[in-house]
Amino acid sequence: MNKNSLIERLTAANPGWDLWSELVELVTSLEFEFISNEYMGNFHASGRRLAFADTRADFTWPEWLPAYV
Repeated sequence: MNKNSLIERLTAANPGWDLWSELVELVTSLEFEFISNEYMGNFHASGRRLAFADTRADFTWPEWLPAYV
């Protein structure tokens, strides 16, 4: 997953919150570093304590879990 995929994922998961567009703008403006940890998995993290789990290409979001989680 790259930064564009992350932005697409966030845009698609929009729960309708007023601040959601600000989150997407923040993510767009930041640089992210790929971090891999054998115990915790793979993440994309910015230097501002904002991190997102990396998803596999074949990952399917569970129906019962809200898309913004």
